Amino acid sequence: AGQEFFLVGTSKCMEQDYLVSSEEDKTQTATRKSCLEGCFCMSLAAFGLAPISLSQLILASQINWRWGMSIAVIGAAEGILCLAQSYFPRMRMRMNRSVKVLSRTVKLQNVLVLTANVLFWYMLMTVIIQLIPQMRRSSFVDFNSVGFPASCPPDSINCVRLGNNTDTYRAGSLRSPKVPGGLKEVQQGITDWINSHGGTVTFRDEHLIRARFVTLLMGYLDDFATYSFCDKDGNVNVNMQSQSRIGKSDLNKNYERISDLVQTLIETCSSKKEKFPCGKSC
Repeated sequence: AGQEFFLVGTSKCMEQDYLVSSEEDKTQTATRKSCLEGCFCMSLAAFGLAPISLSQLILASQINWRWGMSIAVIGAAEGILCLAQSYFPRMRMRMNRSVKVLSRTVKLQNVLVLTANVLFWYMLMTVIIQLIPQMRRSSFVDFNSVGFPASCPPDSINCVRLGNNTDTYRAGSLRSPKVPGGLKEVQQGITDWINSHGGTVTFRDEHLIRARFVTLLMGYLDDFATYSFCDKDGNVNVNMQSQSRIGKSDLNKNYERISDLVQTLIETCSSKKEKFPCGKSC
């Protein structure tokens, strides 16, 4: 009986020693993993997200790209979270070396590292796009005597034009609208339409409007111009051109933009449901 008691007691002690050592191993492993993830997270925040977020914010603010500015702020916040999550768990670990606390820390750090990686590479790509020389200057190169673009580039699939009579390019059946209204009111209506569709007016006078549009996700820039004048019948003729700065194709965005404005002008000033004052005829 005594021998049996000794053997049972010994086995219980060995089992407890094993569990203690096993817990210590788990804690050490979790601590090492937490430190590694934390160091990587801190490095990514300090040397990756911080500079790329600042670059993104500066470039996006220059072209009024609201999505880009929002992503830059989110990236900066992600960097702060990475730094905080890498520092504060060490204080918790000194007070309570719990495997559960450490494992939760590691899981949260994994999520932060994953999202930080996605944000970093996405922002890096969009920053590179913004720094391409073609993106830094207008796609309109040649202008006619009134300051309206002279033509679309030959064989371009990034440009749509509505000029006088047959002076069109990739416009399908669209033609320059003849608006029964006043020149001043039509110019203001075009300006309001540009602003309501996310564009930014860069130049405007009595007849000419130039603007730029920014695509939501990647920040591609499209240039847009209209030239409005009164014809002999007292209507306002509106010539338009929309052109992308870079890319192999505009994915029909330029045509859709011009088509929308033509439809808006015709529907607004040819019916009683005016979205903006069309004024008296020229």
